[in-house]
Amino acid sequence: MPIYNVYNNIDILNNNIIAEKSGKKAENVILFESVDSTNNYIKQNFKSLSYGTVVIAENQTAGKGRLGRSFLSFNNSGIYMSVYLKALESSEASLKITAAAAVVISEAIEKCAKKSPQIKWVNDLILENRKICGILCEGIVSPESARLEGIVLGIGINVYKPENDFSDEIKDIAGYIAEKPCENLRNDIVAEILKGLDDLDLENNSVLEEYRERSCVLGKEILVLKNGESKKAKALEIDENFHLKVLYSDGLEESLSFGEVSIRV
Repeated sequence: MPIYNVYNNIDILNNNIIAEKSGKKAENVILFESVDSTNNYIKQNFKSLSYGTVVIAENQTAGKGRLGRSFLSFNNSGIYMSVYLKALESSEASLKITAAAAVVISEAIEKCAKKSPQIKWVNDLILENRKICGILCEGIVSPESARLEGIVLGIGINVYKPENDFSDEIKDIAGYIAEKPCENLRNDIVAEILKGLDDLDLENNSVLEEYRERSCVLGKEILVLKNGESKKAKALEIDENFHLKVLYSDGLEESLSFGEVSIRV
């Protein structure tokens, strides 16, 4: 069952605070103490949800990342949320929404925490050379009609350093926004993200320009990870569809619409 009243603490997620600050209806801000995956919840219950509904959890037991990976969550230290959005006709919609969401989240963190994360194409936010946020965009297909009914935008943010630190597996790559809890910081970030998504215009070039300005890969030597292989390349530009144009070491150029990159140090 969703939780609507929570114990008083300096920064406990509160659906009423989020609704008030974001301009959402309280019933469209669903808060759980624990759920398997906020993305899964929306995919399983989309018929009873209205577009714009946000599902947030203090903890996920089966959080999902890209390429089938798991996304770890930590009690009372992160933001794990999914937003139910209208389906878009363009085949590039998922990439555009993911990239535009990265801009919205970056701006929310900058406004609320006075930190300026960068974007690693296409779906990671980086702060002080460590990943603080991942984004996963999934389509919702009706089992009856096989029609695309909507999109679920999943967002995971490491706001605070976990009480027992990160595991050895990720401690060298995972980061966080603040060392210690700040009053209502998580509620404020969620509210700003929701306001930014409500105002989002994918045809507005300012989103693309902001994405480019916040990129931490442009002009850098990178590894392109695609189809199980990795190739050395240089990141040249991000085009109007948020594709990443790269130049491989063998002289060939490619415009990437999927895959993953890592920055070579």
